[in-house]
Amino acid sequence: PGDLVEASSDGLEDLVADPATDLSFRSDWLKAFRALPENPPNPHPALDSLAAAIERAEANPAAPGTTRILLWITSPPEGQLLTALPDLVSRAQKAGLRLFIWSISPVIAFQTQSAQALQQASAQTGGQYAAYSGAEPVPDLAAWFEPLRGQYTVHYTSHAHTAGAQTLAVRIQSPDGP
Repeated sequence: PGDLVEASSDGLEDLVADPATDLSFRSDWLKAFRALPENPPNPHPALDSLAAAIERAEANPAAPGTTRILLWITSPPEGQLLTALPDLVSRAQKAGLRLFIWSISPVIAFQTQSAQALQQASAQTGGQYAAYSGAEPVPDLAAWFEPLRGQYTVHYTSHAHTAGAQTLAVRIQSPDGP
């Protein structure tokens, strides 16, 4: 797996488990998410966690061929926060970071300018966006991330004994067939 970091208002924390493959991690995370209060005391978003995660990506370049993603769970930003979002999106793009945004808000906020800005942010970075009010199914994060797992780097050392053009045959087989 790549580097996994949890970004929250409390700061950044390296994750040891891979949420995509560790079923107990996913189960525990989903239980914790569902245990959150329906009306949190401070539902207003801040961009601090997003900025910190992007800053970390900028400071730690990814290995060649690595896809970098950030899952940002937030409510739609408003006012000055909304105006700061394009700069953060630009920084994420430069760092090769795809933003996967899960926006939690009442259904009435799904079509607001803020929601549209989050949709654009995810699209501009090659990520995904989902709006969630509690009535919809929880977004399938595995489905979001699975297409990004299909890149492989192959190294081959030739055993040819003569110089010049050589023929090499390669066959790639996936679970869906050749």
